[in-house]
Amino acid sequence: MFTHHDYWYVYQVESGDAYRIGSDLACIMRKIRNAGFIKTEEYEREMLDSLAELRLFKFQETYPDRLPRIKNHTVTGLSLNVAQKCNMNCVYCYGGQGTYGNPGYMSEQIAISAINLLIDLAGDKTDLKLIFFGGEPLLNFPLIARIVRYTETNEHAKLKKFHFSITTNGSLFNREIINFLNRFKFSVTVSIDGDKTIQNQNRPLANGKKSYGVVRHATRKFLKTRNGNALGRATITTDCTDVEKISTTVARLGFKRFDYVPVTSERSALYALSDFQYRRLIQDLDRQAEEVIHNSKNGRSGTNIRIIDMLHKLRSPHKKSFYCGAAKSFMAVSTTGNLYPCHRFVGRADWIIGNIEGIRSDRYTDNFTISGIASKTCETCWARYLCGGGCMYDNFVFSGNLFEPDPRNCAEIKHRIEMAIYVCDRLNEIEKYLE
Repeated sequence: MFTHHDYWYVYQVESGDAYRIGSDLACIMRKIRNAGFIKTEEYEREMLDSLAELRLFKFQETYPDRLPRIKNHTVTGLSLNVAQKCNMNCVYCYGGQGTYGNPGYMSEQIAISAINLLIDLAGDKTDLKLIFFGGEPLLNFPLIARIVRYTETNEHAKLKKFHFSITTNGSLFNREIINFLNRFKFSVTVSIDGDKTIQNQNRPLANGKKSYGVVRHATRKFLKTRNGNALGRATITTDCTDVEKISTTVARLGFKRFDYVPVTSERSALYALSDFQYRRLIQDLDRQAEEVIHNSKNGRSGTNIRIIDMLHKLRSPHKKSFYCGAAKSFMAVSTTGNLYPCHRFVGRADWIIGNIEGIRSDRYTDNFTISGIASKTCETCWARYLCGGGCMYDNFVFSGNLFEPDPRNCAEIKHRIEMAIYVCDRLNEIEKYLE
């Protein structure tokens, strides 16, 4: 139960239902929560009937000592590190300036073998996803073009429907690349941290020169060809915490959608967020919620999808057992052909789970066959079915444990859920945001 702007809300964990309730009912529920029991004669029958209608009476929940294994994984997506090199030198890069400890380019032989492995692992599934990643993947654009054409011409691959996406720093768009990405309907994410001061400071070119002008020129050219249909994504660091300013900058470049992620790092890193900055970032979700409501009432969509993304999750009929499909429905392939749980683990020898010849059962450990909400922290958390335990890589960097999340990430997700519930209540026509 939580309150926002004098509105009281209840989220029912097991059903996923959310309700706005009156202050009188909220008072009763606070007493129940604090006392741990209820003496029915103390409360008006009307209030008890309201509680019953909301299905909030429930036997004490019990949690198993060990959550069931997840069986029958079907891999339907691969992230291909086609280039473990980069033309930028981002200060917070977790991939060793894009090299992941082993600089180079993926060969066509490894790429084709990876696609064939994906087809085999997918079994009867027909919709498959290929993500091109780096480093800067467009440094190896000729290979990307050959891979896509392979999916069109190979008899085995033609039986599947491939969906393509790419994450790029936005500096290498040219006419050939733009036409290709549009022709094959690529989903495109451009990593950009904001205005020229922040972009040049956090994401300089590898030769030490400023990157903002290059990215601004190339990205604008690209966005004009697809009416802004791409995601601008910022990394929030200690020098880059003004989400509203970043969002405005990205929108002016022509992006229709914007999102951000707090930097993943050791707490001692110079660019790491302080606890105070993290709290300010969480507080900004209140502003973002009001922005969503304002834009809706004025017939505008807005660019920031942070709250919108959570609205999708709230409306999903499925409970999340995992934060994402890493090592389950999705894996990453390095330039050398090794398999990893996802692109963020590439280059970490301890996390190799196979290669293009197949998954190694001796490396595919219990870590990837139990629920993401297996820890004591998560299994009793009210947000568990919308969160799924948090990003395994973020958890690992924070605690050395895939299933022990950073409390600051937990606080951000919980408040985002609360703001999404608030937005759902305040808008009559939220469907326009879920198209």
